[in-house]
Amino acid sequence: MNVLLANPKSRSAFESFGLVFPPLGLLYVAAAAEKAGFGVALEDFFVSRNRPSRFDFRDYDVVGITSDARRFPAALEIAESAKRQGCTVVMGGPHPTFVDEDVLADGHADFIVKGEGEVTFPELLGTIGRGEDPCHVKGISYRVRGRVVRTAPRELVEDLDSLPFPARHLVDIGAYKRFGVKYGGTRSIAVLSTSRGCPNECDFCISPQLHGRRWRSRTPESVVSEIEHLYYDYGYRAFAFSDDNFTVSPARVRAICRLILEKKLDIWWWSLSTTTALLRNE
Repeated sequence: MNVLLANPKSRSAFESFGLVFPPLGLLYVAAAAEKAGFGVALEDFFVSRNRPSRFDFRDYDVVGITSDARRFPAALEIAESAKRQGCTVVMGGPHPTFVDEDVLADGHADFIVKGEGEVTFPELLGTIGRGEDPCHVKGISYRVRGRVVRTAPRELVEDLDSLPFPARHLVDIGAYKRFGVKYGGTRSIAVLSTSRGCPNECDFCISPQLHGRRWRSRTPESVVSEIEHLYYDYGYRAFAFSDDNFTVSPARVRAICRLILEKKLDIWWWSLSTTTALLRNE
C-alpha cells in the first residue's frame, strides 16, 4: 500500500518572523507508518510549487491530510482532488477532530483520525488494506449509510520516548533551511517536540482538549539525542521546542540544558512557557 501524507498551504504566524517549519505532526505519523511497514511519501504544499488541483495522486492508495480551521479550505482542495483520482482520503488534525460530522458530510473524506495519530493511522491503514470493518480501530470517525460512526477514543501515547524520530528524510530540508533566525548571525532553525499536554486551561488554547491536561514528557536523554541527530546529520544550530508549555518541569529544563553543555553543542534555542514558570525559576 502506497501512502501520501499532505500538508495544506496557508499563511503562518511564524512566517512573519521568517520561520517556516516542516509539518512535525505529519512527520511523526509518517515515521510510525514506515515502522509498521507501509511505503510513505510526504507532500508539503506550503513549500512545494505543486498545486493540489494539478497533483497526480494516482500512485497512492491512501492520502492523509492534516488540518486546523485556518487551513481547512486548502485541505479540502487536496481531499477533493485525491478523491476524484480514486484515493481513500483520511483527514486528521484539530479541525477534523472536533467537527468530524461536518468534515465527513461533504463526502471528500472517508475517515477522520482524532487526536494523536501515531498508533491509530497505521492501524487504520492495515484495516483498509485487508478490507476489514474499521469499527474496531479506536479513535476514528467515518460514515455508514449516511450515519457518522465514532469508535472508542484512542488512548494517549504514554511513553513518548518510544516514538521514532520524525521522518525528516521524507521532506526537502533545504526548503526549510532557507529560513533562519538572526542574532549576531543567521542560523537555520529546526523544530522538535519534547512533551504533550498542558496542566493549564487557558481560554484561547485547544491543547487540553486535544492532548489532555496531563502533561507527558520525553526524557532529557531522548530530547538531546534528537538535538544531536539534527546537529550532526542535518547541520542545525538553532532549535524551536514546539511544546505548548516547555517549562512545566523546571528540573527537566535544567537537565536538558546540562546535557547540552556537557556535549558541547553550540546551539540557540527557543520555547513557549508561562510567565509564572520563568518568574519562579530565574
